[in-house]
Amino acid sequence: MATISVEGDRLHIRMSGWQSFFALRRAIDVPLHCIVSVDAGSLTSKMPDGIRLPGTYVPKLITAGSYWWKEKGWSFWSVRRVEKAIDLRLRDHHFSRIVVEVDDPHATARMIDEAIRSYVNVVTAA
Repeated sequence: MATISVEGDRLHIRMSGWQSFFALRRAIDVPLHCIVSVDAGSLTSKMPDGIRLPGTYVPKLITAGSYWWKEKGWSFWSVRRVEKAIDLRLRDHHFSRIVVEVDDPHATARMIDEAIRSYVNVVTAA
């Protein structure tokens, strides 16, 4: 499971032992202003578009790593169970999509949405 936290204006995604091993990445940091949307429980497949560069894909078992698709750009996946995944859509970031497995996807999505709203309120008040 990934651990997600917010510090200031950044979302920190930290992969656990197995996730970092299979995805070949330990962490991703995303500025809050880059997050377009976050969905929980809407993922229907672990099959990403594109070419895996680098990472691990075992059908029906695990999807982990970075994927490139000409029309969509880079995405990052670290998922074994789709029902535990959150799906982040991004702009102005290396990744256009990040899909990671977390303990409680709905609570995590709410926490991210709240952090984005708080960040927007702080920025617009300044």
